[in-house]
This record gives sequence, structure tokens and C-alpha cells, in this order.
Amino acid sequence: MRPSSVKRKKHWKANRLSLTVEENSWKQGKNTIKETKTALTGQKEQCEAGLVQVSEGESQISSSEEALSGQQAQLDELTSQKEALSSQAAELQAQYDAGVEAGKTEEELAELSTQIQTLNGQISAMEEQINAGQAQINGAQAELTAKKIRAGPDKELNWRAA
Repeated sequence: MRPSSVKRKKHWKANRLSLTVEENSWKQGKNTIKETKTALTGQKEQCEAGLVQVSEGESQISSSEEALSGQQAQLDELTSQKEALSSQAAELQAQYDAGVEAGKTEEELAELSTQIQTLNGQISAMEEQINAGQAQINGAQAELTAKKIRAGPDKELNWRAA
């Protein structure tokens, strides 16, 4: 064999070895890219699922706020009705007191007394409803506030930034 042919063979083997090393390195890089892409796809899916949860949570909070607003409006209406009954009771009491001063008999004042007692009973019942309703609203408001705090003011922005 000629010396130049031996040199060519060695050179060819060296080049082939170099190509094999580069090919293996390229395959490893390709596998790393695939693994990274798979991991990032998983993270993206988790983020998207998180966004859905945030959106659902915001929707629930919004619905709760609307419900609380409606309950507060009902409570305000009930309070207004109670105040009107209180005014009626005060007027009847003034009529009763005027009747006592005018010397009316118990029989004549009995109707006013009955009306006053009936109104006072209705007022007491309304006050109980108002107090119970306010306690319920306060509890729901505290729960809603806790949910908002747990979610954080920028939760949606944080998820989208991830």
C-alpha cells in the first residue's frame, strides 16, 4: 500500500470519527430540545388551566358580589318599611297620649292600644329579620373578602405573565 493511501485512510477515519461525534452531539441536542419542548408544553397547559380557574373564580366572586348587593337592597327595603311602621306607631302613641289627656275611657283607647301593640310586634319581628339578614350579609362579605385576599389582586396578571 502506498503511503499516501494510508494517509488518506487515516484522514478519512479521523473525519468519519469527527462526523460521528458531531452527529451524536446533534442528536443529544435534538433530544434536549424535545424534552424542553415537552416540559414547556406541560407548563403552558398548567398555566392555561390556572387561567381557567382564575376566570371561574372571578366569575364566582362577581356573582357573589351581585347576590350580596341584591340582599343588601332587600335589607334596605325592609329597614325602610320598619321605619315607616315606627312612624305609624309613634303617631298612634301620640293619639293615645292625647286621648288619655283628654280623659277618654279605656274602652275608647283600647283600639289605639291594640294597634300600637300590633305595630310594635311587627317592628320587633322586622328588627330580628334585619339583624339576621345583616349578620348573614356580614358573614358572606367576610368570606368574599377572604377569597379575594387568597386570590390576590393581580392573580390573573401573574398567571398570564408565567
